[in-house]
Amino acid sequence: MALLEYEVPTRDPFNGYIANALTLSADPNDNKKVWFTEFNHDKIGVLDRGPPVPFDINSSASKITILSSPNNTEQKNASQVAATLSVQVNTKKSFNSSPFINYTNAKHNHSLIFLNVSSSMNPLARFVNMTAKFYPTAIIDLHKDRTEKARSNIILQRNDSTPITPGNYTIGISATDGTVSKSVFNDLVVKRH
Repeated sequence: MALLEYEVPTRDPFNGYIANALTLSADPNDNKKVWFTEFNHDKIGVLDRGPPVPFDINSSASKITILSSPNNTEQKNASQVAATLSVQVNTKKSFNSSPFINYTNAKHNHSLIFLNVSSSMNPLARFVNMTAKFYPTAIIDLHKDRTEKARSNIILQRNDSTPITPGNYTIGISATDGTVSKSVFNDLVVKRH
């Protein structure tokens, strides 16, 4: 499961900087283009999917299982780390030879990739009785990392003073360069200890 999002540059400060893109229409002459209107801005925009997305994101597991909290006898010695998940960002090889975009000559340099993690545990995409942090960093520099692969880890930590409600959830891991965002989704299963 993956989601690819494209940034619409028009932002309305009076409506929380939300882009008002409406009335989508596929280009009848080019299946890589989608035209749209921008509500309240008197603009017509086009999304061109022809230029390649410069990065890809993958995670080390499609399903993560954690315990809601350790039992009372183990709680003093238990680690609060519930799970660690590896995230890999790849520079797409086709992007380096693309005639569409050249990062070194581009007007805006989008070589920094920002990582984020969210969950379905809360309607606002937050974790409940648990935190998620990237280690060593949530920012990846595509120019600096010459290996075409960069890794970071997501560390899920329990708040053992309040157990996590057992159930089936989803973790969303996103990477963005500010123009394009790609998200992958993993199953998170919380079991009673």
